[in-house]
Amino acid sequence: LRELAASGIGALVVAAGGEAQAAAAKARAIPALVKLLQAESESAAQTAAAAALRNLAAGHGRNQAAIAQAGAVAPLVRLLKDGAPETQAEAAAALGTLAGDAAGTNYEKQVVIARAGAIQPLVGLLRDPSPQVRQEAAGALRMLATDNADTQVE
Repeated sequence: LRELAASGIGALVVAAGGEAQAAAAKARAIPALVKLLQAESESAAQTAAAAALRNLAAGHGRNQAAIAQAGAVAPLVRLLKDGAPETQAEAAAALGTLAGDAAGTNYEKQVVIARAGAIQPLVGLLRDPSPQVRQEAAGALRMLATDNADTQVE
């Protein structure tokens, strides 16, 4: 049920765009999704929550800030290390979106993600057998390094 709820939020946001992103945040979807990220042994729900958070963050600076403030970065980094391949890919995609999707506010978000320990597991995922995992990890690393010399040396 949790997986379906998270998937539904993610799909709704993709279909309806910016207004749905704001409405989902106002309805307190972000803290609920972060809580799902932290659920033990619920990898399908974690995958759906990471995907929904990525969709809520895409192009929406307020949601990106709310996602970071709700504590999503640390569990997303943990999922890079401990998740199933699909979960790792979604966690990497979510971190990449948080790191570089809204122009002008990237530096601080990039540093927070790097300091949370994301770079080493992302680099490790570049050797994963799954092409999707490798692609999402490379994309996240690119977004973390874009216009930020501090994260390029982490």
